[in-house]
Amino acid sequence: MFHFARPEAFWLLFLLLPLAFWAWSRSRAALRHSLAASLAGLNHGGWWARWLGLLARILVLALIVLALSQPRWPDLQTRIPAESVALQLVLDVSGSMSEQDFAIDGKQVARLEAARKALRLLLVGEDEKHNGLRSEMAGLLTFAARTEQVCPPTLSHNALFRTLDRVQPVGVPPDSATNIGDAMAMGIDLLSRTRPRQKVMVVLSDGEHNVPPDLVPDALKPRQAARLAQGLGIRVYTISVGSKADDAALQAESVMEDVARMTGGSSFRARDTEGLLEICREIDRLEKTRVQSFQYLRWHEAYPWIGAAASCFLSSLLWLEYTRWRRLP
Repeated sequence: MFHFARPEAFWLLFLLLPLAFWAWSRSRAALRHSLAASLAGLNHGGWWARWLGLLARILVLALIVLALSQPRWPDLQTRIPAESVALQLVLDVSGSMSEQDFAIDGKQVARLEAARKALRLLLVGEDEKHNGLRSEMAGLLTFAARTEQVCPPTLSHNALFRTLDRVQPVGVPPDSATNIGDAMAMGIDLLSRTRPRQKVMVVLSDGEHNVPPDLVPDALKPRQAARLAQGLGIRVYTISVGSKADDAALQAESVMEDVARMTGGSSFRARDTEGLLEICREIDRLEKTRVQSFQYLRWHEAYPWIGAAASCFLSSLLWLEYTRWRRLP
């Protein structure tokens, strides 16, 4: 998309007409003498040379103005969103995340291992079509009965992945319970401190909010946390994982759907690894469609070539006026 970095330079075009008139008046013969008739036979450019010289000067000035306006076009390979997004990943590490009902490359793995693979895909993508949210700031929280910030919001996704690889399920009751509400509340607090205006949370859990009141007396319910996110304009995507479809799982999924709906996000259910990966691809697509404008890290500039053309025209004009078009006064 071709555009001008300094369009205000075009105001200088209004100076071309007075400059052209001044150059035309200076180009007329000023000598009034009886010998002028005897000099008429000498070599000179004639009236057409005067007008061509005038047009050439106007062209040179117009090219200079065009160069000053800095025409350019972007390198499409360096396109990034004009408005960045702060992304908070909230990952369940309760005891049930160690259940091996997912598979990777034909091998049974724990739900947490499948979640690691999916979150990597969400951030770095897998191909040109799904290239992930790699340019966005991202942080990581883990939770069971209590919440831990394992990686603050950062643009270094490799640092986040290193902490993600060290995360393990909490296997000792009652600390292995699930406290979704407080985890969301901490994520909301961290997102509220980030600079990007667009703030997104992804909550991945395999169970219902079931932290014992005697363990965490003032724990927030997920819907209460969703109201906090709603008030701050934070979109929440919820991902429920697990192959079970009993009443408890359906009730937990209903709560996650409410959380997403209240905050303008979306809710998903993953029963296997491929389904989980496809959900992350869909979140990537949803966030990309929200981006209305882009910026570019590198541009192709045209003004050096236009400036060189102006210099060539001016040099040619001066050569002609001092040789073939030279006139006697």
